[in-house]
Parts: sequence; C-alpha cells; structure tokens
Amino acid sequence: MGGGSSHKTFIKTFSNNLVLEYDKREDLEKKVEEMGLNPELIIVRKKAKGKNEGKDVYYYILFDISGKLTDVSLRDTDWGEMLELEISDVDDKYSVSMGEVFGVLSKDFIRRLGNIDMGKDITLGTWSMVSDKNGKTYSGVKIYQDNTKIEYNLANTDLPMGVQKTRGGKTTWDFGEQEDFLYKIIGDWIKAEFSSDSDNKVNDTEKTNKPLRAKFVSVNEGSEQKDDLPF
Repeated sequence: MGGGSSHKTFIKTFSNNLVLEYDKREDLEKKVEEMGLNPELIIVRKKAKGKNEGKDVYYYILFDISGKLTDVSLRDTDWGEMLELEISDVDDKYSVSMGEVFGVLSKDFIRRLGNIDMGKDITLGTWSMVSDKNGKTYSGVKIYQDNTKIEYNLANTDLPMGVQKTRGGKTTWDFGEQEDFLYKIIGDWIKAEFSSDSDNKVNDTEKTNKPLRAKFVSVNEGSEQKDDLPF
C-alpha cells in the first residue's frame, strides 16, 4: 500500500466475515478502489437494530488481511467489550474489530494466542461451515504465519466446561467460567506483549527497519481458501 502519510482503516466483522462497512456507497467505492479491489462486489443490507434500523448500509467482504500485529486491546462500547486488533504496514494502520470479547471469533482468536510469533507477519481471516453431522453452523478465525496454520494452543480439554442448568423446565448452558478463563488469558497476554516494560514488546527500531505489509483480498475474487475445520 503506498502513500506518504499514515492513516487508519477500520474493519469489522459481520456474519463471521471481515468487512469494510460504510453508510454511503460512494465512500465505500472510493476505499475499495484505493485498495485495488473490485467495487462491483459491494453488498447492500439494511440495519437490523438501533436508531438507524431499516437504513441501507454498504459493505465489502475481505478474504484475509496480512501484516504485522502491532496492538491488541479491549474496548468498552454500548454493545459490550470488544476485542480490537491493529495490523500495520509501512504507511497505514488497520483497526480490526473481532466483535464482543465473549463472541465466537474473539474466543477462537484467544485460543491461538500462545502460538503466534509476534516477530512475524500474520495472515488473518475467518471461516464458517455447516456440519454434515448435525446441521449446525461453526465459525472461527484462521491465522497463518509463513504459510503455516497457527493451531490452538488451548484445546477444548484445556478450557473449563460449560455447566448445564435447568430452570422452569428449560435447559440452558452456562459458559461463564470458561469466558472468565479466556478473559484472563487475553488480559494477561496484552499486558505481557504491549506494556511499556515488556521484554517481548517490539521496539520502535525493529518496527522501522523491518518492512511490514497489509494485504487485502476479496472473498469473492477466487482466493484459495485454506482448510481450518473445527473437527
């Protein structure tokens, strides 16, 4: 990505996809063209809730993002606490909201943290599939470094189990203990990687001397998807 000044592009998740989303089609077209992507693949939908319910919004699905993971943070919003990633190239920064910290994508990211090499670029994407066994939809994130898939460092067996509860004849599952466990994992990891006194923090000299990149590919443009099934 070229350019003489630094700016930030905001990416969010919608229906378990990484997307660019704008209220005005012309603004999104401009951004998509700047990124060398095809504006004909822009999708329109109506907002489903909030004060702008029913209003058109325009979005563009991205297959994956590649670059240096330069920051991870938790941000309080009116919709809950969001997990935010910053991916950088030489000139630009990209803020990626993974959604609510207790959501599927955020949990899946947290479970891979321990296997990420912070000295290397990552390629981040999402996956979603319907199981032939039970018809349920499964979703998560996929992360690659050096063309190698980053596996979970926290297996299902490492996580606190959900608790089944019955109330008024209705049975539900409570994953509060598991969510507290993962929340502590991400909080401690952020402090270790990005606090000012962290030995693991990438210093400014390394950031300046090491070339970074941020690649964006449309999911609709024939990119080969890498297998990251949950089974």
